Amino acid sequence: MGTFGLSQCAITDNPAELHKYYNDKSIEITGLDELTDEILLITYIKKKDWIEEHNCSNVVISLWTTSAARIHLLRAMQKVVRTTGCKLLYTDTDSLIFCTPNQQLSSTTWTSSG
Repeated sequence: MGTFGLSQCAITDNPAELHKYYNDKSIEITGLDELTDEILLITYIKKKDWIEEHNCSNVVISLWTTSAARIHLLRAMQKVVRTTGCKLLYTDTDSLIFCTPNQQLSSTTWTSSG
């Protein structure tokens, strides 16, 4: 399968296969071209309600990774705000920007392992 939103195509000379594409509720046919008198090019896209999950994706692992990263970021934020004279200025998903007691700008960035 291709990327969501990009056109996909099938070439057929079989009326039953053409009928299968017309009856498939998960796709929208965007084009039907005659390549020869007997061969058709069917162009279609996947409908948003029918996006297929990637073979290597796992929602549970994604949720766990995101929550673990947020806990790690929270602990780093707490360490900064509990340090006398430090001010937390900005956070992103993988970084902190803060001022130290001598008013120097500091930052911390983490690398992702997944």
